[in-house]
Amino acid sequence: MNQQQLDGYSQIVENARRRKGAFEKKVVASSCGLRRFIPRDGTSLREAQRPVEEALGLAEEKADVEVEDAGVASEKDDQVGPK
Repeated sequence: MNQQQLDGYSQIVENARRRKGAFEKKVVASSCGLRRFIPRDGTSLREAQRPVEEALGLAEEKADVEVEDAGVASEKDDQVGPK
């Protein structure tokens, strides 16, 4: 009786492992990668996030953010039609 219970449990665990592997494979294949959310300066979310990032050592260099912002601004300027 005990062996049957162990066999049943073993099958349940193996099935869950296979399903989890198939799910993770599907998620990884469909994702375009992780992106970092960067709130705008001056917002309450940014002010709340800054101490947490500093504590975790995740604070970005200001120059990196300025370069990204400049790239976004130039892309927007390119999309504007002729004046």
